[in-house]
Amino acid sequence: MYSSAIYITLLDLLADPRIYSCATGRSLPGVFRHETKGKIPNAVQIETEIFHQVEFGFFPDWEVRRTIPIELYRRLKKQGRADLTFDGRIVPAPNWILNALVCTELEKRFGRKTLLACEGFVEIHARNPEGSGQISAVRIDIEDHFSKRGFLMPVLRNGMAVGLRVFRHPGDERPFLLRSRRKSVLKEVSWQ
Repeated sequence: MYSSAIYITLLDLLADPRIYSCATGRSLPGVFRHETKGKIPNAVQIETEIFHQVEFGFFPDWEVRRTIPIELYRRLKKQGRADLTFDGRIVPAPNWILNALVCTELEKRFGRKTLLACEGFVEIHARNPEGSGQISAVRIDIEDHFSKRGFLMPVLRNGMAVGLRVFRHPGDERPFLLRSRRKSVLKEVSWQ
């Protein structure tokens, strides 16, 4: 049950939706300021509802823009099907920095144990090779090189996101389901 909410939230975070003024082209910095989100009950749900209202045309002077896989968009645009990237909630595969940022936000919202119980998330342990010190963090179990051309798409069943399909590139005929290949990973990192 939580996994569907986690996958949808993950896709929303990777899409990085922002509201733009049609007149000026400037974006709103956010519906709520980051520091006030924790103080307003249901702030995330309210913000999501505002995005939906803008997308459905209730505020014609504003539009929502999302990050989409550009190579896939170009290919679909040639075929006259560019809207599939938006309708299918397709998002670019994250690089290691975005993976860390998104997982940190997901951990705040859902908690570490809930994330690790969801398919596709692993706990990494990083230690300093020159000395002591170790950290652990939750990450999406996806290779960094997929971020160059890869993208993620939800697997829907009865309107619920039950998983994520990973495409290595736009022409990938054998995409795979995001799975947790291992539950814990040890990485050597420099803390400099």
